[in-house]
Amino acid sequence: MIRRIHVLAFLAALALPFAPLPVMAPPVAAAEKASDAETVIRAIYAQYSKDGWPEDAEKKNFSPSLFAKWDEVQQAADAANEVGVDFDVFLDAQDTDTVTDLTTRFTPDGADKGKVEATFTAFDSQTTVTYDMVKTADGWKIDNISWGPDRDDLRKTLAAIREDQKSGGSGGSGGDDEDAD
Repeated sequence: MIRRIHVLAFLAALALPFAPLPVMAPPVAAAEKASDAETVIRAIYAQYSKDGWPEDAEKKNFSPSLFAKWDEVQQAADAANEVGVDFDVFLDAQDTDTVTDLTTRFTPDGADKGKVEATFTAFDSQTTVTYDMVKTADGWKIDNISWGPDRDDLRKTLAAIREDQKSGGSGGSGGDDEDAD
C-alpha cells in the first residue's frame, strides 16, 4: 500500500510541470470594437507581412469624418482612373513589409481623445507614426495620422490631393514631393 501511494505521488509530481498553460486571448481583429486605443494600432500592424497588409484598414479603423475624406479622395481617383493616396499610410511606405519591434504609447487627452505613438521596424528601418485617436460608439478610431513635423498630416494630405483632383491635377499623393518643380 505504501508503495502504491509513493508511485501515485511520484506520478502526480511529474504531471505538475506538464499542466496546461493558461489560454491566452487571441489578438484583437482590427474590425472588432477595441476597448483601448493602443489595441487598434497593434491590431493593424499585426496584419503586415512581406506579402500582405491589412484589408480595409482605413474603413475599419478610421473615424467617420476621416474615412469620409479618405473615401472622397479614393472615389474621385477611381473615377478618373488615377491613384489617390499613393502610399501606405500606416507604414509610410510604397511597399509592404513585416512589422517588428512594435511599441505603442497612449497619451490621453480627456476621456474620449488621445494620441498613440507607434514605433516599429519595417524595411530595416525604425519608424514612428503618431495617431490621433477618438472614442466613438464603435470603439476607438483613428482621427488623423502624423509622420513627423516636416510633413503634412493625413487630413492635410487628403485635402491637398482633393484640391489637386478638383483643379484637374494628377490626383497623386499631393504631399511634399521635393522633386516637383
